[in-house]
Amino acid sequence: MEITEIKKKATGIYMIAIGSAIIIVWSMILGFESLKEEKIEIIFHLISEFFTASVCIAGGLALLLDRKRSKLIISFGLGALIYSVINASGYYLENGNIITVILFIALLIVSTMIALRTLKKHT
Repeated sequence: MEITEIKKKATGIYMIAIGSAIIIVWSMILGFESLKEEKIEIIFHLISEFFTASVCIAGGLALLLDRKRSKLIISFGLGALIYSVINASGYYLENGNIITVILFIALLIVSTMIALRTLKKHT
């Protein structure tokens, strides 16, 4: 197996794992915690989170299945993910949850590296 094929599979698995993790985490939060945000605010936030998760999963599956537009979907999903991670970092930092912020910084770095590699192949 070539290095590029390994990177492709790793990216697909990463995208599916991240998308799935977003859904799992939000399902746990919604099931076990009371949210202090306003109802409309959290509804729109959840829409964006589940949209991001869906695009990440779709992109990962498309990449693994070698679909024509997979890199476009991956790029879109990574953009949404990067925004989401930056945005959420502020929330968790404000609430003193440093461990989560560190995790999000790691996700930001990995996702940005994948996005740059994906975009480099398109230019």
